[in-house]
Amino acid sequence: MNKLAPKNGKYTSYQDVIATDKIAPPEDMHMHSSAQYDFHSISKARYTEVEYHDLEMKKVWSRVWQMACRVEDIPEEGDTYVYEIGHLSLIVVRVSDDEPQSLSETKVIKAYYNSCRHRGRKLVEHNTSVQCIRCPYHGFTWSLEGELTEIPYEWDFSKIEKKSMPLLEVRVDVWDGFVFINMDPDAESLKSYLEILPEQLANNFYGEQVVVKHSQQVLPANWKTVMESFMEGLHAQETHGHTWAHLSDILQYDTFPGVRHISRSFHAVGLQVSEGREKLTEQEIMDHFHYNVHLGNPDTPPPQLGQGVTARQYMADIMRAQHTLKTGKDHMHLSDAEALDVLQYTLFPNIILFRGITLPIILRFRPNKNDHSQCIFDIFFLEDKPKSEVESPAVETVHMAAGDTYEEAGVLEDWLGHVYDQDMVNIENMHGGLLSGPDQEVYLSDYHESRIKHFHHALNLYMNKELGGE
Repeated sequence: MNKLAPKNGKYTSYQDVIATDKIAPPEDMHMHSSAQYDFHSISKARYTEVEYHDLEMKKVWSRVWQMACRVEDIPEEGDTYVYEIGHLSLIVVRVSDDEPQSLSETKVIKAYYNSCRHRGRKLVEHNTSVQCIRCPYHGFTWSLEGELTEIPYEWDFSKIEKKSMPLLEVRVDVWDGFVFINMDPDAESLKSYLEILPEQLANNFYGEQVVVKHSQQVLPANWKTVMESFMEGLHAQETHGHTWAHLSDILQYDTFPGVRHISRSFHAVGLQVSEGREKLTEQEIMDHFHYNVHLGNPDTPPPQLGQGVTARQYMADIMRAQHTLKTGKDHMHLSDAEALDVLQYTLFPNIILFRGITLPIILRFRPNKNDHSQCIFDIFFLEDKPKSEVESPAVETVHMAAGDTYEEAGVLEDWLGHVYDQDMVNIENMHGGLLSGPDQEVYLSDYHESRIKHFHHALNLYMNKELGGE
């Protein structure tokens, strides 16, 4: 168990917190598991060496299930989405207006390598809608189903038969509106790959949501560096010091034996950091929270807590009521933890999701083209589908340049954008710092960074697997 936040001579665990909540969380949140790994450091070459990036492209990205887009990105037959990972480019295309079935290796959506089989030019340069897939170079044309239908000057290609030159296809599956691709024909199914994730995030109802805001930024750091900065709470007191009064030092990190692709962490909100801080009253916790949510400039006084009401209880009640009012769905029976806490899940290799209603966002991390020192960082903000039959307008991506801030980008709430901007300062200094010192190991803590250990354990499983088989 985690040993954090001393209280009356003992340690308060996350399980202690949820045991006293007004509305208890689901049974799986009462479980705690910390798988052990036989390493405490990793080589910094994983972040700094192009050779390691090249191996990742061959042994990881070419073998894993990875989220390419959302179903609503390609709502109609002929809609195409260009997904790129490293030097690889793929076309995701809707071949039918039928609804894709979740976790069934759908044929409603297909994906192809974005390369003409004649001379190799990219077939599609950006997201669009087409009736067929036609190469802009010479005019070789394929159907949405990937069949070669037209060869220019066909008499001059005597050695080509149309049926022998379909587009090269990769596997596609859908889970709750997320479209995944996998370039390995022998890989396990997406259903198997997701392990415990669909069950534990079932109440997020991702399939009933759509992306309403999306930001994308290229960051000057390896993709793993960026992702790992979100996978532990150890940095909160130093990096996000202004939150100490209401973002506690009570965390639970879960890594489950035999679960390769999923880890999770629970971070208690509405309680103060105990270690090295003076004891606050419940009203003082509420005052600090109100002040920080309004970025130090509130236009209303903080709520006054009634007798016997804790800040955590009040915050959870308000979150339930606000979300019920916003969505028109009854969330008043949602647990305090799912209404308030930071409940984070990692899906290997590059997705972070959040359980509950507090953070309706998805984070994605990818190498930027073939540059191991740059990361494409996406934030997707989801909301319930509109009740009207009118289709939601296409979401315009906010492309953030160097120096842009999340506080001003408009994708996150201002207060959360401020927190992410603090994270960006660390990230911008990580790659240069790793390069500045001599060859060295990067050291990981026993508990707070156990999810990072789990991530590198999963990475090792793929990197140590021989190409072409076990």
